[in-house]
Amino acid sequence: MKDYIIDLVKSGFTEYEAKAYLTLLKKNNFSASEISKLSGVPRTKVYEILACLVRKGACIEIPGKIRRFKAVNPRNIFNNMLNNLEKEKTYLAAISESLVPYYEKAIENTDPLDYIEVIRKKKAVIEKIAFLEKKAQNYIITMNKPPYYIGIENFLEEKRMKTDLNNKLNYRYLYEVQGEMKDEGHIQIWNSIRKYGVNIRFCPKLPIKFMSFDDNIVILSLKDKVSNTESMTSMVIEHSDLAKTLKEIFEIYWENAVSFEDFFNNKKEKII
Repeated sequence: MKDYIIDLVKSGFTEYEAKAYLTLLKKNNFSASEISKLSGVPRTKVYEILACLVRKGACIEIPGKIRRFKAVNPRNIFNNMLNNLEKEKTYLAAISESLVPYYEKAIENTDPLDYIEVIRKKKAVIEKIAFLEKKAQNYIITMNKPPYYIGIENFLEEKRMKTDLNNKLNYRYLYEVQGEMKDEGHIQIWNSIRKYGVNIRFCPKLPIKFMSFDDNIVILSLKDKVSNTESMTSMVIEHSDLAKTLKEIFEIYWENAVSFEDFFNNKKEKII
């Protein structure tokens, strides 16, 4: 795989980033020390290099007692680059396709404890939600509070994502009331969502922001307290016990929430 280092450097990677990424393609995930040893990236720089790969969307961090890292599918990495580098489409597509076999082979070496995926980019979170929505068979529940991944300006994208939902799906949405929420923008979003059978209710305060799919997968979103911004870090967790526990919490808040109809029939005082 040494021949790909030059190609990756030409496409925007540094030499150390290229070496680390190519090492990540050798199996499902590695610790930082393993990457340093196998790639030749100095131990003093390996975390810095991995952080750069995470920011570029080329690598995912797996939290735990020992932090581990896994490669992102080369198709995803280079397809994003292709959108911004129109003139280099053919060249980059060739690189991504040539690396895919290594990625697919690495998937075979899956650790049974790999059930948490960390996502920091808003677009990646939206795409993950859309994918899991379409896969859901029984129910989806959501506790939603600011900051929102999908805003008023792109609510039509939310509508597009729901066009393929299973019509027997029990989809319930709990919103935390924030300031004035009867403006035209919010109404457009909610009416768009409700057309696809999503039931909406409102609460004065929600303890956490999450989505749960079929007692199986949870997307848990936490506000970034370090940078003191409105950005979020999301964890996709495949764990039935966690999903069932959050569903029990959801049902308590849902039972005491105000319906969509009551909220828009001047009964907002019930939740203030």
